[in-house]
Amino acid sequence: MKKTIAQKIKEESVQYGVPFWKLPDFLILIMAFVNIIGMISTYYLALNFVDDPRSAVIFVAIESAIILIIGSVVAESSRKVITNYRLKEEFIDLISHQIRSPITNVKWNLELLNKEKLNSKQQVYANRLADSAKNIISLVNDFVYLSRLEQSKKELILQKIDIKEIIKTILQETKIFASSKNIKFKFIDNSKINCVRTDEKKIRIVLNNVIENALKYSYDNSEIKIEIYNKRNCLNIKIIDEGCGIEDESQDFVFDKFYRAQAAEKLAVDGTGVGLYISKIILKEMKGKIWFESEKNKGSIFYISLPVFN
Repeated sequence: MKKTIAQKIKEESVQYGVPFWKLPDFLILIMAFVNIIGMISTYYLALNFVDDPRSAVIFVAIESAIILIIGSVVAESSRKVITNYRLKEEFIDLISHQIRSPITNVKWNLELLNKEKLNSKQQVYANRLADSAKNIISLVNDFVYLSRLEQSKKELILQKIDIKEIIKTILQETKIFASSKNIKFKFIDNSKINCVRTDEKKIRIVLNNVIENALKYSYDNSEIKIEIYNKRNCLNIKIIDEGCGIEDESQDFVFDKFYRAQAAEKLAVDGTGVGLYISKIILKEMKGKIWFESEKNKGSIFYISLPVFN
């Protein structure tokens, strides 16, 4: 489906990080509008009020001057847009390569160090350094992915996906983490239709983010229930945990970029605060939704809704 000019301008405003009224496409529209109005006005004035042709020439000259001014603004805006975009790309490249590479080397060397015979105190310090390096790499990866996601104009790779199989795979992948906290998974399939037409890679990111969050914030020796069911023309996924929950004052900001609830800070849970923000962007692109219910110290229920496969 072709995008309207307004949609294109809105997307470019987000992509380039500048107000819509500074975008070249918007200014060109204004320039065209002024040109049309100027020609019509000149014709009307010359036809009804001007006896001397030289006066009409003056009107045309004024109109040309206005168009020239708008054109210069368009050119300057184009230069600023290109400069801002290049700076953003260079910054992402700096984060991606100049920071991630040395930290990755630190992580590898720490892993080698851990294989050596260390005393208990040295082992504690080595583990702390390894965890810090891992957290920095995770932060860089999230930042780079988020920037690419917000700038991406690529269409979704739509295909028939079995959500049940994806969930089972994620549960298997997180089994070790769940075992370390003695958390049990309970999978409930109440759906008649398990398939949706969506992007497999992106929906896997969403489900992985929400399930991992449920694990991180769940209390030890608890249970996480995952239920899939159909409602109207959607396939819904419900993830229920028995964790610390989200305090009321934090609930309005849960899907904000880089936001971390007070509970996360108190429990010292690792994270960058972008997982749910990324999930919301992806689901919006898929015409889906994500929302939640939560009560402090009693757990949370996260809902994911996707259009069913037709």
